[in-house]
Amino acid sequence: MSRFRIDKWADVESLLSYCSDTGDFTWRVIRGGAAQSGRLAGTLTPFGYRRIKIGHRSYFAHRLAWLHSYGHWPVDQIDHINGLRDDNRIINLRSVSRVVNMQNQRRAHVDNLSSGLLGVSWSKNANQWGAGIRLNGRRQHIGYFPTAASAHEAYLAVKRRSHEGCSI
Repeated sequence: MSRFRIDKWADVESLLSYCSDTGDFTWRVIRGGAAQSGRLAGTLTPFGYRRIKIGHRSYFAHRLAWLHSYGHWPVDQIDHINGLRDDNRIINLRSVSRVVNMQNQRRAHVDNLSSGLLGVSWSKNANQWGAGIRLNGRRQHIGYFPTAASAHEAYLAVKRRSHEGCSI
C-alpha cells in the first residue's frame, strides 16, 4: 500500500480483520516483519493506545474500530468508556467532544504528587485535603476534608452528578 489516506473501511478490509467482541485487529496478509497473517496488528504507544501502521501512516486502533463499525471516521474524539486505552471493543467506544472526553478522566495528573487522587490536593493554608472540580471551564472548590480519601469521595459524588462524560 502506498501513500494514501484511508477514507472508508474498504480501503483496509483486505489488510486487517477486526473482532468487535475483543477489540483486536489482526493482519489478514503476510507483509513481512511483525505483520504476519493472524498476528495482532499494531503496537502500544507510551500512553497505552494501540496504533496500527498502514502504508506510511499510523492510525489509532480505536478510530479504525469506529470506521469499521459505522462506515465513517468519527467527527469528534473517541472516548474509551471504561478508561482502558487499549480496550477497542466497539461497545466501549463513543464519539464525544473534547470536554466530555476529559470528563471521563480517571487518574490524577502526574503533577499531583500530594495525593495521587483525582480532584484532591493538600492545602497548606487549611492544613487539610482540598477537593475541587472543573465545571463549565471554571475551577470549583468542593471543600476541605481531614483525609485524602474523604476528599476524593466528595469529588467523585460531584463528578458523577455534574459531568455527563463521567463513567466512574
